[in-house]
Amino acid sequence: ARGFLFFVDCMEQQRLLRCDPRPLAAQLPHGAFVMVANHPTLVDVCVLLAARPEMRCIVKSKLFRLPAVGPLLRMCGHIETANETNGTARVMEDAARGLAAGDPLLFFPEGTRSPELGLGRFRRGGFEIACRAGLPGVAVLLRCEPPVLAKSAPWYRAPPTVPRLSLSILQSVDPSTWHHRGKPMAKAVFDAYAAALGLELGAEANTATDS
Repeated sequence: ARGFLFFVDCMEQQRLLRCDPRPLAAQLPHGAFVMVANHPTLVDVCVLLAARPEMRCIVKSKLFRLPAVGPLLRMCGHIETANETNGTARVMEDAARGLAAGDPLLFFPEGTRSPELGLGRFRRGGFEIACRAGLPGVAVLLRCEPPVLAKSAPWYRAPPTVPRLSLSILQSVDPSTWHHRGKPMAKAVFDAYAAALGLELGAEANTATDS
């Protein structure tokens, strides 16, 4: 966990990316909660875990299969996404166990990095976890200006100025507002992100709550 903060500080010192997760850390609630975040850059998870080191993250299965990375992910208590051998129920159980231990949970509802200057469709699994646990959610908005390390851009394409990755709390999310139902909760949070990013709500918004 200290390594994530060191990594972020090194990027700042080398003028690769300007970002300070400490102000966000001071605003986050204590104890267990579910953090939702959009995903504009490759380093978002490093920055957010630097803000709350004990937070667990739902991680793609393929990363758990990497010899050097998988054991570290397991040691840190991160949660593997559903796959052909482990289903959604197991993900829910692992997440509930971590939350019960008092550790926050981070998930990226898009499931991968956002389209450059856009927002991908939301999956509702993390919202269902928050609803079942009856815990508050915190939606964190990430903006990177100018864009860098985006899904559609090669890592070596550097902008002319040093990018700044800003972190801010978009809204607090109370599952009881949506009667502990994940689908309308996911739709409302998607709409809040789209509005904050200046995106038009169209057909994509209507299908933004896939399971």
